[in-house]
Amino acid sequence: MDDPSAGPLIAAAGASFLLSAGDPGQKYLAITPPVGEVVFLRFFIGALIATAIVFHADGRLPSGRAMLANLPRLICNAFTVYAFLYAASKIPLAVAVTVLHSAQFYIVLFGRFILGERMSPRVAASMMLGFVGVLVTVGNQLLSGPAVGSGLALAAAVVAAPANAMAVVLLRVRTCHETTRQLVFMQNGITTVLFLPLVLLDWQTPQPTEIAISGLIACIAVAGNTTPAYAFSRAAATRLATIEYTSLIWAAIYGYVLFREAVSLSVLLGACIIGLSGILLIWERRPARVARR
Repeated sequence: MDDPSAGPLIAAAGASFLLSAGDPGQKYLAITPPVGEVVFLRFFIGALIATAIVFHADGRLPSGRAMLANLPRLICNAFTVYAFLYAASKIPLAVAVTVLHSAQFYIVLFGRFILGERMSPRVAASMMLGFVGVLVTVGNQLLSGPAVGSGLALAAAVVAAPANAMAVVLLRVRTCHETTRQLVFMQNGITTVLFLPLVLLDWQTPQPTEIAISGLIACIAVAGNTTPAYAFSRAAATRLATIEYTSLIWAAIYGYVLFREAVSLSVLLGACIIGLSGILLIWERRPARVARR
């Protein structure tokens, strides 16, 4: 199903806002405890919430076959979350988010070859403009060398990009088979299991405030993950990719307000370019076709 209306685009933008709201909390938590434990707590609490929602709405959990089919997507997602959070704990939030957003170009690539999605000239132009916005946003900070932060953290964000793209494209595949509630449950439940061995190796008892923040992040994540599942079930991945760039704006705002990470002129200019690329994408429409018998 490919809905030509602006509905899926609006849903994707809403998901970007919600998920971006959880990033500052995770960055704050990851400064002290092990990154794996921060991720585990988020998904463990999220799994409890998602389980209650699934049982209330469906009365049963997804089948074992469905969980196995989703496992490649969830492994990619787990790696993305861990690598991104590690990067965000070492370098400015806006920089980590910007580097991660090179995933959008992998989304277009994977969407073309895995899903067979066609990329129109307008979508291609929008993606190229978005790429320019990324370069403008991060350029000065990357060129500043050691001032940006750990090179390993930047590498983690770079490597996370294709993993994130693969998770998004595989989500598009699975929305044809499972409901949004089931996808969100599996994302939280199975990811919790994947991180359990890592947590057991270096467990540090969290403080009550850390548990409370993790709970809030989990609620945001469940809501945020429900929205893209809806969006990707109704629109091609290539149409929704550029909308993800709006999280760059939120990252800059949160980084400045909460961590006093200065927002440079290049970041503001890049945000404007990225916004323009999003407008081009919203204008993308596919003409209705008459069904043939």
